[in-house]
Amino acid sequence: MEKKLSQRKGSHVGIVLSFVIFITFIIFIYIIVQPTIKLDDRQNFLEHIEGEIIERVSTDLTSISVTIDKPGSQTCVELIDFFIITGISDRAIVKNDAGSILQASKNGNSLFVSKNSNDFFLKIHESEEFAGASGNAISPCQSLNEGGSGYNFGFVKTNKQIFETKIIKLINDYKNDYETLKGVLGVAPGDEFGFSFTYSDG
Repeated sequence: MEKKLSQRKGSHVGIVLSFVIFITFIIFIYIIVQPTIKLDDRQNFLEHIEGEIIERVSTDLTSISVTIDKPGSQTCVELIDFFIITGISDRAIVKNDAGSILQASKNGNSLFVSKNSNDFFLKIHESEEFAGASGNAISPCQSLNEGGSGYNFGFVKTNKQIFETKIIKLINDYKNDYETLKGVLGVAPGDEFGFSFTYSDG
């Protein structure tokens, strides 16, 4: 979903990982007890479990790009009314154009960001999986209004992303409360399953 902010809607992103997911399911009851069951039925069941697992480890990530028209000499900017305009929560992180995470905090409805003097572009990521950015205002700070010679929005997009925190929770549920997890995922009594996640960089 991508749209311009004119519609007025819409971590450590280093924590948001791009995973190549390899999910292996071992369904003993189908293979051993019911060898004549149709392959299509087994495949449909596997696809269902795979979808359930991916849903449990994914959540919305909203990304917003901001350009600063006239950076001042201060090493901080205040984006006035940022949270009112975007409608996002303070569970956000801010990165510069080089991908470095910047110190950020929310005070009132403004977003305060510590930056280098040559940071003209900011990217804000918001998700329920991030810690809140609320805190004291950073000062001295260059106060900017939206539009004109202040700060301007580029794109706003929201999509599903896999989060490491959710994967860790799923693994813990699998280890500590396997039978309950089977019920939540819709695995029938007597059937067993397993899964694994592999980082895209190996």
